[in-house]
Amino acid sequence: MGDASARLMRHCPAFADPLPRDDVLHYITQMTAELSVLARSARLDVLAYFLDMARVEAAATAVEEAASHDQDDSDT
Repeated sequence: MGDASARLMRHCPAFADPLPRDDVLHYITQMTAELSVLARSARLDVLAYFLDMARVEAAATAVEEAASHDQDDSDT
């Protein structure tokens, strides 16, 4: 598990500073992928589907934000 994932697992939102969005998106992408596999192994297909949708959304958002940052960097 990477440093960002370890920090997210220890994160206590009520008392901590906000975490970087890219770290949160990466963590959500990883965790929902793992949870989807568990759900499918237990024949929880609808739950697995929703976890897959959350994974796809998190990954797409990460790509969009990275592209936006790249565009911002090239504008300067």
